[in-house]
Amino acid sequence: MKKQWIKRLAALALCAAMLLAGSATTWAESAGDLPAAAEETEIFSVSAYGDGVRIDSFSSAYIQSLTAAERQHIAVVIPATYRGRPVRAIGRKAFSTFSSPFAFYEDVNFTSLDMSAATELRHIEDYAFYSSKGAAGFQGPLVLPAGLESTGSFCFAFCSGFTGDLLLPNSLTDMGGSTFYGCSGLNGALRLPQDPSFTTVADQLFDGCAFTGPLVIPSTVTSIKKHAFLGNHFSGALQLPAGLTEIGAAAFSGCSYLTGALVLPESLTAVGDQAFQDCSGLGGVLHLPDALVQIGSQAFYGTGVQTVYLPNSAATQLTNGGSAFNSCSALTAIVSPPDLYTAYREKITASAPGKLLSYPLQVQFDTGVAPVSCLFGRPLNYRLDPATGMWGPDSSYTLPSAGADPAPGYKMGWCFEQSSAPDRDAVTPNTLVTGATLYAQQLYSWPSITQQQADIDQVYDGQPVKMTMQASGSAPSPYRVLYCWYRLQSDYTLKNIKNSTATSYPLQEPGDSGTYVVYPRAYDTSTGKIGKVLGEFEFRVQIRKRPADLHPSCSARGQLEDGLPALSLAESDTAGTISWDPDQTPALGKNSYRWTFTPSDPQHDEGAAGQLEVELVQTRTITATAGDHGSISPAGPSEVDLGQSGSYTFWPDPGYRVDKLLVDGAAVPAANSYTFTDVQAHHTIAVFFAPLQKQEVQQMIEELPQLPPDATPQQQAQATKQVLEAKVAYEGISDGGGGLSDEHTQKLCQALAALPQVEVVLEQSETVLSSPNAPLLLRAMTAQEARALQSGEITHYQVALVAGQPSVDSAQQQAITQALGSYREGSRYGVTVHKRMYKNDLLQTEQISSLPAPIQLVLAVPEQLQAPQQVGRQFAVLRVHQLPGGGYTAQLLPAHAVDGQQIAVYTDRFSTYSLVYRDDPQLCQVTFVTGGSHIPGQTVAYGANIPRPQSPVLSGWQFTGWYTDQAGTRRWDFDADTVSGDTVLYAGWTQQAAPAPDGPAPAEPGSRPAATGDRCAHPILPLLLAALAAPLFAVCRRRSVR
Repeated sequence: MKKQWIKRLAALALCAAMLLAGSATTWAESAGDLPAAAEETEIFSVSAYGDGVRIDSFSSAYIQSLTAAERQHIAVVIPATYRGRPVRAIGRKAFSTFSSPFAFYEDVNFTSLDMSAATELRHIEDYAFYSSKGAAGFQGPLVLPAGLESTGSFCFAFCSGFTGDLLLPNSLTDMGGSTFYGCSGLNGALRLPQDPSFTTVADQLFDGCAFTGPLVIPSTVTSIKKHAFLGNHFSGALQLPAGLTEIGAAAFSGCSYLTGALVLPESLTAVGDQAFQDCSGLGGVLHLPDALVQIGSQAFYGTGVQTVYLPNSAATQLTNGGSAFNSCSALTAIVSPPDLYTAYREKITASAPGKLLSYPLQVQFDTGVAPVSCLFGRPLNYRLDPATGMWGPDSSYTLPSAGADPAPGYKMGWCFEQSSAPDRDAVTPNTLVTGATLYAQQLYSWPSITQQQADIDQVYDGQPVKMTMQASGSAPSPYRVLYCWYRLQSDYTLKNIKNSTATSYPLQEPGDSGTYVVYPRAYDTSTGKIGKVLGEFEFRVQIRKRPADLHPSCSARGQLEDGLPALSLAESDTAGTISWDPDQTPALGKNSYRWTFTPSDPQHDEGAAGQLEVELVQTRTITATAGDHGSISPAGPSEVDLGQSGSYTFWPDPGYRVDKLLVDGAAVPAANSYTFTDVQAHHTIAVFFAPLQKQEVQQMIEELPQLPPDATPQQQAQATKQVLEAKVAYEGISDGGGGLSDEHTQKLCQALAALPQVEVVLEQSETVLSSPNAPLLLRAMTAQEARALQSGEITHYQVALVAGQPSVDSAQQQAITQALGSYREGSRYGVTVHKRMYKNDLLQTEQISSLPAPIQLVLAVPEQLQAPQQVGRQFAVLRVHQLPGGGYTAQLLPAHAVDGQQIAVYTDRFSTYSLVYRDDPQLCQVTFVTGGSHIPGQTVAYGANIPRPQSPVLSGWQFTGWYTDQAGTRRWDFDADTVSGDTVLYAGWTQQAAPAPDGPAPAEPGSRPAATGDRCAHPILPLLLAALAAPLFAVCRRRSVR
């Protein structure tokens, strides 16, 4: 029963879990189709709308049923029906997070929108999905359902998380202003509704979107309102519908990816302000339709149009003086119908467009030359391209000849006015057309005037700078060229500074820098009148002040209480004064401080400013002195930061020690160093030294520490200090340790060898040499070297005993030969000692030829030099060294065998060593074992006969001869046998017959006494002993058994 109850309970729990899992989703997409009785929570708040419902929002109860995390990721899914009725509309601000009327929306975020099931939806009201979350709000594609008929204003505004294409259903013919305003994530294609009812693109409808690709506007559209497509990224040509009548302000502003010629439909009556502003890709020829009544300000501002044809209508109005064509850098002409030119001249008052206003005409030549088609008000060489309708300059055009050569001082030229005045200018291909006829005229031939250097830029050097003009030829009589010089003022007006026939104008001072304009003019010397302008030239002059040449300096370190140190300039620097900027507060440590230089001649020299790094400290002076026979480091006066420490080390000369230490005049315990801590005042320190005594050095060596393997760095440093101080003291007493025992010397050297920065090595290509007391090589370390190790000047110290092949010259060989005597030379070695020291990461080496005391060298005897068995071989070591006055001497060193294969010597010099030997016959010891009288042993040469000894005597026994074994089986033949090593011979015996009846029985021939010489007179004794022992053994056995 219990198991069944549990099973039933589990089944119920499983069902409950499944139900809870189903209700844990954000909301059930099919909730709208569920009957009311099955719903636990209302999902939406709805109201009646025609035959269906309008979703006004999520219900408050539903939002409150969500967790805080779920409220940040709510999916909006619009169903086809809700509570059995079709969903016809989405209410105003139903799912808006911007200024929502629903308090329960305060902390929610809608992240996706699915209207794929909303087949009954017809209307979306104002602000329905307006988002304050931007790209963090609604995300993904925006798909509007088929059948949707209208959208309200701003209903999807600022939903920048929507991406991709926007394909508007054909049923959507009524879209409120700003419907998709700010949907910058929509960056795909835009498809507008294809329905006759769709006639207007509302205000700001797609403002701020980023649609790409071509823009196709349906032919049914008659009005494009302001800002409709502002800032989008459409590309390709813009095709406007033929029935379009209105383009609102900034409708296409910023659509810079549109390209090609802009073709406006003939039905167009109004173009609003900035309609195509900054559509820089639109170019070519722009024909403004005759029906166009209003052209807004800056309507085509910044486009690439090149020729504009104005409407042939007097009713056309241009806002703001025709500024519609401002900043059109490629524009060459604004062409008016000829009969409306005067009217347009009154309407187009903006400067840049006004200069481009023109109309076409034929220019005649009074000499009968064929006329040319030109634009009034544009250069004479402008021509029409019939294929494009574009006007532009023809750089190849030249004017026809105006006639034969004139009188001297004159020339023939063309003029638009017929006059006898010869001081006019002849037209050129670039002259603006001002009339319909060109007349051949006799004109003054003025000289060609040029300027030598338009831009002058140099540093003041006290010499004048000249602005210079140059005229080729002379003016016709009675004229001369008068140069009228002007200077541009700060208010951009020109001030006349000089009129002169001189061709140059001098400037000198830096204050003369500026822009100058010179007008060469015709000057009538007969009347004194100034006539026509022969040109206009501009000079840009920069006379710069001399840059200051400065090398400012000051003390890099100073006391904070004294402020910043004084600044100074080098003798060769620019004259002037230098000072610290006053708005600076000196601070402890290294800092950069600003300075300013004021020149003595500010009219000609530039001032300067810069920075210097100064370290300001608060220090106290400690003055350190040392007596004779030593030094102190640091010596003399030194600065210590306030509150910090100052350490001093005392360095006695070799053989001396610190004897007395005075700090601020008072004696303190003598030591090898002293540290001032928390320095707040000035101090003095003086150290004095006294000679070391042998006992003191011995005590220093005896007290050297024995460090454990796991010694700390501090322990290691202290031990290093003690060992090196002992070495310095050792070297200081007479003769470098003289008078100290070998035990003290060896202990000191072993302590030195144990230091991490000291090393004793043996270097050889093959094992021929060793030294049991190699640390004694450190006798070669000097006191100065020990101190350098202590101070860190030497970072590594090595003594190497090196064995190799020597180079022996004839003088050395002669010395060796003379010293050999009866010896023969075997192996030869070069034995040297080298000191290697690293100072400041540089290796220094030194070869040592001798030591203060000998060390032991052990030479290996090569196998080929080891004596044969039959030879007694004596070894010695021959050492060659150089004499002080030159030449060489060789010396045989006493040697002893360490074992059968090594020879040891003691030596204090290092050069060439030879292992020498001589052979003697081997002597063998012969021992006689008798058991009777004593026979002395003999020494016999290897391979020789043994001299026959006297026969031994043993009472009761007869000697039978000598044998090599105790059993007497191998007899020695003194005449034939020879020794081959140490030999033992045993005496043989036979027992003699006894004279008494109770004597022993006669012995068998060849028998003899025991080899020990003991007589066995009672052979029954062992049997008796055995008989006595048997009962005892039995008793013991029985006891043992019991």
